[in-house]
This record gives sequence, C-alpha cells and structure tokens, in this order.
Amino acid sequence: MRAVVEAARLTGWRIHHTRPGRTMHGWRTPLEGDKGFPDAVMIHPRAGLCWFVEFKARYGRLSADQERWGRDLAAAGCDWRTVRGRAGLTALLDDMATLPRVAR
Repeated sequence: MRAVVEAARLTGWRIHHTRPGRTMHGWRTPLEGDKGFPDAVMIHPRAGLCWFVEFKARYGRLSADQERWGRDLAAAGCDWRTVRGRAGLTALLDDMATLPRVAR
C-alpha cells in the first residue's frame, strides 16, 4: 500500500486508504457502513478517472461482501479493480504512471 500511495503522489493521483488497526479482537477498520468496501479510492482529476481498488495476495479471494461492492460499483458505472499479487501491483503502477501529472 505504501508503494501505491507514494506512486499516487508522484503521478498526480489523489488516494484514500483507511488502514485497519490491531485490537484485542483482531484487525479492525473503524468505519460505518456496509462491509467489504474497497481498500483504496483513487482519483485522477485531469484524466477524469476514479478507481475503486481492492488489493489481494496472489491467490487471495474476495469475500462475498467485497464481490457485492464490486458488482454494485460496476453497475453504477464505476471502475472497480482487484489487484492481485506483485504482477497486479506492477500493472496498477504502470497504469497510474501513463497518465499526465496534475499540479498540486
């Protein structure tokens, strides 16, 4: 995630990611709303893009809640992506880098 946030800053993207925290009950992300929301929301104002991104390990599986978010986002016309493993991360970073920079 750190590499994606740094790449976003360098390539003109704005990004939001809420990190989970460890509690005595395991890892929790203190949010309200429906479970399974994507890991990151990324916008590129100059290109007019908004991506909802779910990061998974190479063989990681989406939960039912994550799949539903993906279907609903796609039905609403949003760009929803699942990034799997190192190859997926490299592809995402390449896609991010091909767009024009946005002055901050």
